Amino acid sequence: MIWQIYALLSLFGVAGIHIFMKALSLDGVSALIINFYVFTFTAICFFIAALVQKDDFTIITKSSLFYFPLVIAAIFANYFFVKAVETAPNAGYVTAIGAGSIFVVVFVSYLFLDGTMNFYKILGGILIAGGIALISLSK
Repeated sequence: MIWQIYALLSLFGVAGIHIFMKALSLDGVSALIINFYVFTFTAICFFIAALVQKDDFTIITKSSLFYFPLVIAAIFANYFFVKAVETAPNAGYVTAIGAGSIFVVVFVSYLFLDGTMNFYKILGGILIAGGIALISLSK
C-alpha cells in the first residue's frame, strides 16, 4: 500500500512541475534554461538529502550500464516535454498525452524486466490510446 501513497504524492508534484513549467514558458524562458535550472537545483537538493541520510554514492558496476541511457532518456523527455508545454494551449493536454508512457512502460517491462501482461493491462493501454486520441483531436 505504501507505493500507492508515494504515487499519489508524486501525482501532485508532477502536476506542479507541469503548471510551473507552463508559467515559466509563458514568461519567455526557453526550454533549455528551464531544464538547466530544474536539473541543477534538483541535483543539489538530492545531493544534500543523500548526505543527510548518509547514502552510499558508490555506483554498482553491473548497474552502471543503465545510467547513460537513463540520462539520455531524461534529457530527451524533459526537453521535449517543456517544448510541448511551451506550445500547447494547456499543459494538461501534454500531461494527458504523456500518460501514454504508462503503456510503453508496462509493455517494455513485460518484454525485458519480467513484468506481467494480462487482459486488463492491454485494455488499459487501449483506453489510454483512445483518451490520447480524443485529447489530441479536440479543438
